[in-house]
Amino acid sequence: MAAITVGSQVTSANSWSRSLAYGYVPTAAYPVMASNGKIFVSVTYHDGESGDTYTYSLYQGTWNGTFSLWRTSSYTPQYGMAEPVELGGYVYYPVYSYPNYMIGKIDSNAMTYTEIAYPSVASASPVGGQLFVNPTDNKLYHVILTNSGGTITINRFDGSSWTQTLSTTLGVAGSYYYHYMMDSSGTIHIYFIITGGSTGTVYYKTITNNGTVGNAPILIGSTYTTYNGFVKHSNGSVGYSPIVGASYRASSTGARVFTYVANTAPNAPTVTSPTAYANTRTPTISWTFSDPDSGDTQAGFAVSIVNSSYTVQLWDSGYIAGAATSYTIPAGVITADGNYYFRVKVWDASGTVNIANGAGPDPNFGGRSTPTLIDTVIPNQPTHTIGTVTGTTAAITFSAFSDPVPSSGQAGGAYVCVDNAAGNTRIQTTQMAVGQTSYTITGLTANTQYRVYVVYQDNAGNWGIPSAASTVTTDTLAPNAPTQTNGVVYATSNGVSWSAFNDPAPSSGLLLTTLYLQQWNGSSWINVSGYPKSVVGLTNNMTGLTPATQYRWGVTYTDNAGNVSTLNYTTFTTNSYSVSTSVNLSALGYTLNKRPKFKFTVTDANDATLTNFQIQVSAVNDFSSTLIDTTSSAVSAGWSATSLPSGSIGYYTPQADLSTGTRYVRIRAYDGKDWGTWSATAAFTIQAVSWPTVIVADDTAISKRTIDDLRTKVNAIRQARGLAAAAWTDTSIQDWTNGASATNVRAVHLIELRQAITDIYTVLSTAAPSWAPDTVIDTTKNRKGQHWLDLRTALLGT
Repeated sequence: MAAITVGSQVTSANSWSRSLAYGYVPTAAYPVMASNGKIFVSVTYHDGESGDTYTYSLYQGTWNGTFSLWRTSSYTPQYGMAEPVELGGYVYYPVYSYPNYMIGKIDSNAMTYTEIAYPSVASASPVGGQLFVNPTDNKLYHVILTNSGGTITINRFDGSSWTQTLSTTLGVAGSYYYHYMMDSSGTIHIYFIITGGSTGTVYYKTITNNGTVGNAPILIGSTYTTYNGFVKHSNGSVGYSPIVGASYRASSTGARVFTYVANTAPNAPTVTSPTAYANTRTPTISWTFSDPDSGDTQAGFAVSIVNSSYTVQLWDSGYIAGAATSYTIPAGVITADGNYYFRVKVWDASGTVNIANGAGPDPNFGGRSTPTLIDTVIPNQPTHTIGTVTGTTAAITFSAFSDPVPSSGQAGGAYVCVDNAAGNTRIQTTQMAVGQTSYTITGLTANTQYRVYVVYQDNAGNWGIPSAASTVTTDTLAPNAPTQTNGVVYATSNGVSWSAFNDPAPSSGLLLTTLYLQQWNGSSWINVSGYPKSVVGLTNNMTGLTPATQYRWGVTYTDNAGNVSTLNYTTFTTNSYSVSTSVNLSALGYTLNKRPKFKFTVTDANDATLTNFQIQVSAVNDFSSTLIDTTSSAVSAGWSATSLPSGSIGYYTPQADLSTGTRYVRIRAYDGKDWGTWSATAAFTIQAVSWPTVIVADDTAISKRTIDDLRTKVNAIRQARGLAAAAWTDTSIQDWTNGASATNVRAVHLIELRQAITDIYTVLSTAAPSWAPDTVIDTTKNRKGQHWLDLRTALLGT
């Protein structure tokens, strides 16, 4: 900040005396050199009497040359005038004659003089003013002080008109004598005395070039003579000389030199927080204030947000008075996460802004050269899996760090947390390395339950939601062995079951259930392919077994600590398949019966009773379509029995006519557990009925064709039913057409046919036909046509 040094009292005489016309004495003289080398001196004369008569004259000359009176102002000045200034080849002189101000403008080349009107300040009782050329904008500024409240008014001249830029008070009441200075930064320095009788108090105050009120008045001293003169020295000091006596001559006592030490702008502030990341949209900006001037303090600050290239200011807090070195961005300024650049500028106690840092739309703002990432979104919730647990350790794997965009990144590795079972006491927290996704927790106590979970934190400080906690038990006790129960044992399967998992406390819980199955190979037990295997639940249907084979099985439980229950075996022998066989049915020959009776046998290795039977008749040998497909349990009609002991014979008679042609049949049986295998497929043929002759019941003569046809059909049916062909007597018989005496048909021929047909009925376990009661003798009249018709009818039932 600016400092004032009060020098020692000047002891040498410093008075002056000069005789001018009319006996006036000069009360103020201000020289200025124009850019063309001409020197102008403005002089105010006082008549030295109590009437306070003043004259304002201009002298003009050159360096080391003579000076002559150039002109006298038409205004009657009062109390003197202020220093002239030169701007753009023009010399400007301020002078006031209460209640008006006037500015004289001299063209130093044309040597012309113009008076410029100034805004009226009559009501404010002006007591003095000063002209300055502001180095920051190269414009003419005028500062004027009025007695009323010690008001300072600053006006800017643009060459044709005045614009007020500031109106403020000195801050100390009273009557004033003053002196103004402007430094290279445009800051105005004011020295003034508050009168208090014959002595006054000297103060110092600054006003910045942008119109901001600077420091409060600084007290320099309080024993100075009221009437005084301030003289600006080239070395920056201000000379003070009290004026005493009626002669208005300078006194040699009480003179002082006030040395002004120019204020130095504060250093550009350093933003200390936030740094690279923040997890709030209302971050607090902190900075450090430093100033080359010892003891200087911060009087105000402003905070702004700019884009990444410092070319666009996104937001500005505006000037905020105070020495605070932190500021919280208001809610609503930052509406989305992302990269932001926070910058700060400060003012010192003299109202001077910090030095520029050389970048941005306002280079006085200082800050970080890298952005702050605002990240208010927490990392994604991780997942984890507990692996092997021992009495003192637990293995854990977990998902990698994941964070919504824009992400501030991972702040170190994951945190693996272990709490007590109730979750209200932290046992241990271990931070992983970045990228690490597995870990073995150590130092646990045996047979104790813990809660384990994983959590991530991002660089902005956001903590994610922990993974769902897992209960981990450091279990050293094996589960109890389950109770095992066989199910219904079939030929190829056994549906077994076992009791539920049971583990001594504290239990680590079930990890897996293992099912074992072994087969006896005649000398040792061997594992069945695919066993042992992990299963779920309390039951399992073991399939793909070999019928009539001895097996054993068992179940073990493994808890999450790796403890395994004792393996116990339970034995069983698989069921055997029943065997069905079609009997008395051959692919040779044929049958005339469209409802042929099917005979079959059933056997079971376990001698089980067969409780159901199934028959299929098809026109195709793959049974892709069937003419008959029925079971004895579904439709009992046609079956000789619905259950049979092993080794029994059964029969089935179709309940509807089958069509003629080659047909295929197969049969199987059910033993209460399994369906047996299908019998071998049997083929048979149903032939359409066709007789070569017509026979009448009373006929007494039979043709050779009738007998040959019957013999052929009987042997064909016998073959179809699995019987050997019958041997016939008199294989060559003369036809009746040769005359009655030539026919050799005898009773034996009829009897042989009857027997051959009866044999067929017998193998089908069907009652033999009743033949015509007439006694068959070897006479023509007793061998009637009815006997031969009976044979034909009997053939249709085989």
